[in-house]
Order: sequence, then C-alpha cells, then structure tokens
Amino acid sequence: GTERGAGGGGAAGAAGQSTLADLPEGVGLRVLEQLPPEALAAASMACRSWRRLGGDALLWRRHCEAAGFVGAAGAAGPAPASPGFEDEGSRLKQEFGRRWIWRRRWLAGRWRSLCLGAHSDWVISVGLLHWPRDVAERAAAALGPEWAANFVMWGEEGTGGAEGGAEKAPEGEPGGGAALREPNTGMEAGFGAREEEAASPREVQEFIVSIGDEQECFLWSLRDGSCLGSLPCPDAASLLPERQQSSLGSQGAFDFSDEVLCQVGEDGQTVEVWRAGGELLGALEGHTRRVDVVEMGPRGLVASGGKDACLHVWRVESPRPRLHHAAQTGASVKCILWRSAASLVAGLYDGRLAHFDPLGRQELGSLQAHGGPVMCIQALESWVVSGSRDGSVVVTCPDTLTQLFCLEGHTGPVCCLFCTPYCVLSGSKDKTVRVWEVRSRPAGAEGGAEEAPE
Repeated sequence: GTERGAGGGGAAGAAGQSTLADLPEGVGLRVLEQLPPEALAAASMACRSWRRLGGDALLWRRHCEAAGFVGAAGAAGPAPASPGFEDEGSRLKQEFGRRWIWRRRWLAGRWRSLCLGAHSDWVISVGLLHWPRDVAERAAAALGPEWAANFVMWGEEGTGGAEGGAEKAPEGEPGGGAALREPNTGMEAGFGAREEEAASPREVQEFIVSIGDEQECFLWSLRDGSCLGSLPCPDAASLLPERQQSSLGSQGAFDFSDEVLCQVGEDGQTVEVWRAGGELLGALEGHTRRVDVVEMGPRGLVASGGKDACLHVWRVESPRPRLHHAAQTGASVKCILWRSAASLVAGLYDGRLAHFDPLGRQELGSLQAHGGPVMCIQALESWVVSGSRDGSVVVTCPDTLTQLFCLEGHTGPVCCLFCTPYCVLSGSKDKTVRVWEVRSRPAGAEGGAEEAPE
C-alpha cells in the first residue's frame, strides 16, 4: 500500500490498492485470524480500525482455547451483536497476555527458590494469605486460643471485609496490582497490562501459612522468606462448617460444597452423600477395597478412588446419587484433580498421572511423572503440579501428556501443594516448606533483563 495505507488507516493508494480498513469487516477478521497472538497484539496497536478488529472476542477466545487457557476461554461472554462485546474482547486479550507471560517465565525456568525450615514435624498444609503488614504482625503476636478466635476476623479485615480494610490483591498479580512485564518483547504494551498503582497506606502483602503435624502454624513473608512467628494451630474440626454429628460418620476422606457432603462410610468402601442439614441421600457402592480420596467436581459430579485401582465418577443430583462411570487405573488412586467436567487427572501409586474425560467416559492417556506414589496434586493455570513420595514436584501438561519441568529440592515425601500463577508452595516430610516464585527485575532497573535463576 501507500505510505499512509501501510498503517491500515489511510485511504487507498493512487494505484487503487486497498488496505485492511477498506475490506469488509468479515474479510478483515479472516485475515487477522491467520496471525499468531504476538503478531495480533502488535497489529492491534497500528491504528484505530486495526485496534477495533484486533480486539474481537472471537479471535482471542480461539487463542485462549488453543493455548489451553481454560479459565479465560471458558468464561461466558456476551454475544457478538450485543453491546459491550468489544469490552469482552479486551478482557480476553488481557487475560491471554497475562497467562502467556507467566507461562513464558515458567517454561524458561526464571524463578527463585526459597527453603523455609522451622517445623519440627511433617508439613501437612500450606497456603498463601493476602494481608496488610500490620494485620500479619498482629496475627504473629497473638498467643494461645485468641489466634483461633480472631483468625477469620483478621482475614476479612485484610481483604476488605471490614471497614477500612485494604483491598485484596487481584488473583495472579504479585504485590496487589503490579504490572506484568515481559522484558525485551514489548508484550505488556500489546496486551494492555495495567500500569503499576500507587501503594496504599496499608499495602497488601503476601504471607505464607504452613501447618505442621506438631500442631504448630508458622507465618512467613513471601518477599524474603523470613518467619514472622509461630502460632498455636486450631483443631482441624473447628475449621469445618457446622454440621450435625450424625452426618460426620467415621474419619476418612471427604469433600463438601454448600449443598452436600461426600465422605467415606464406616466400612471404608462406600461413599456417603449427605445434605447440609444432615439428611443421608444415599450410599454409593462399587469399590471393593478402601477408598482413599473423594473429590467433588462440577455439574454434580463426584470422583472417588482407592486401593482397588479403580476410579469411580458419581452423579449426586436429585433424587438419588448414582454411578456415572468406572475406570480401571492399574494402580491405587492417591489423589484427584478436577480441571473441568470433561477433564479429570488422577495421581496413582505407581507415579503415573492418568487423564480422564468423565463426560465422555474415556481415558485420554497417562504419563509417568514420578518415581514414587503421587501424594498431592494441584492446578497451575492449565497445567498440573504433582508432588510425590520420592520428593519431586513435577509440572505437566495433561492435554499433551508431556512433562514441562521438575522442581527439585525436597529430601522427603511431598505432602501438600499450593499453587498460584506466579508461585508454587510445597510442604514435605523433610519438615520444610519450599517456594518456587516467578520474578523479574522492576521496570526501569539497570539492564532491563530478568534475574537469572537461583
């Protein structure tokens, strides 16, 4: 095209050449469909008409689905002809850019590793809190049962639940609003990442909470790994919703939602389904040996597995729970992760990860991820993070059945995991908590390049 037409916004050239802006909208969209996401983001910055076409929600929904960003692609959006459709395209575009940057960093191995050691026994649970600094210091200073009584109140205050509380940091963004930047690529401009917001008087920070089998709870700073203090751990039963004692049954695997509670029955081989009010809906029979894990999924589905090397998927819809699908796994099922109604990953005793489609009633494949039993499993964006008795933490892509990378450092079995798009926390029988955190140099830092892995 001519000098003006090359930008897409000018008039046709003297020779009668047309620009993208001169084409019918449907044809222009077909042209932009052929671009990879990086080029599409850059082309959207050329001019106003290209920005409008390049922000089409259908284009970015296809890219989200192709990249496996299920959370972004699966979000319901308005129809193409409805008002606000362009806003939906911008949202999907920014969501794709955010996840794309994090995935680039994880695949490139640009993370830092922290080892937190203070427990005197196994670490059985880890998590991440978004609290103001003063709230965390108050929690660390509390002693005795006062901490258990005030824990929920302080948590609400720290996340905007109480008057004057600081607003919770957006999910997936460290530091409560820091812009995501991929150095030397210009992706943050093309994908419209937000500018860094001014720090509030009560800046929200991130703190690690770890609970050990010695009934001690430790609070750590995610920034430098320093320990703020040790807290007496409340009894686990006090953290559960109030239910009638008759519905609790024997101790064992369980999971619950607002409507129902699913747990292992007294014989250890049945799965009981209870209403929140204490009414028994039914006992799901089918397992021939002890059930070790029960996990509730979407659309009224529940999965269970155990020593009989069989995965059962149940429907707990009214009026009566029933078996939906059963599949032989070849090894004991130790843990289960629901990614969606059509995607379930089971961690097996022989170190494999088995991927199932419960709705289609079929196994999609399996991957030998570990050298020992898979003890815990969590989702990291569209990937799966699993911890094993052999001490390894492995990140895999279940859709392609490939291992992406292994996070090594634990010397004992990995008992628990907690994942966000920018960090992975793991607790182990070696009495330590390990943190793998994605990070980069602040904007404008000398050199402009990301820090090398530690």
